[in-house]
Amino acid sequence: MNRGSHVETVVLEVDRDKRRISLSLRRIERSPWEIFKEKNPRGTRIKGKVTNVTDKSIFVEVEEDLVGLVRFNDISWKPNANINESFKVEDEIEVVVLDVDEKNRRIRLGIKQLTGDPWEEALEKYKPGETVLTGKDIHIKERGIVVELEYGVEGFIKGSDLGQERAKDISKIVKLDEEITAQVIGFERKKRQVNLSKKRYEQWLEKERVSSFMTSQGEASVKLGDLLGEKLKSLSKQG
Repeated sequence: MNRGSHVETVVLEVDRDKRRISLSLRRIERSPWEIFKEKNPRGTRIKGKVTNVTDKSIFVEVEEDLVGLVRFNDISWKPNANINESFKVEDEIEVVVLDVDEKNRRIRLGIKQLTGDPWEEALEKYKPGETVLTGKDIHIKERGIVVELEYGVEGFIKGSDLGQERAKDISKIVKLDEEITAQVIGFERKKRQVNLSKKRYEQWLEKERVSSFMTSQGEASVKLGDLLGEKLKSLSKQG
């Protein structure tokens, strides 16, 4: 900077006794967080590089020397997602800007916000008493089992709804990772859980089998009657 140059400064302090004014050139520069927020308002999708993964969060470098945080609740719609299995350092991932706090120098990012909430889709798509779903048993509890359905939505089957025959030890009825087909009977909205019944599904199957059998028997009776009618006509002509 040359003597006599015009510069823009910020007044930091005025000392009247010493007749001195403290100025700052650096303070007039805009912070990287302010510039980032201006370029990437809330809802903007950007790509970044994973710099660190913990049990509860992911750190993502969105610009050089500028790192944002993805909290556990913003990583996946799946309640018990395993972060360490899904994300690794140096991975390039897409994220959504959720908030930029220039004062505290924080950037909050999201990953699950890249897609719609599968739970809301389940509420619209699944019809209690009608919809039949197949999922994998991922957790056996004392009262029932947790089933992983499509898009990471979880279902729950009570022990009393696991089948026609009841057993005190649920692990004797089903095994982990076993595929189970059941009927939707309701929703547990606070737990974001679909209530299912394997027993209701088996009862429905049995009714379908009986109905199909009765229909086939009816068709057989009609065909037999037609044959007998033709035979009688033939005998009458011969007579």
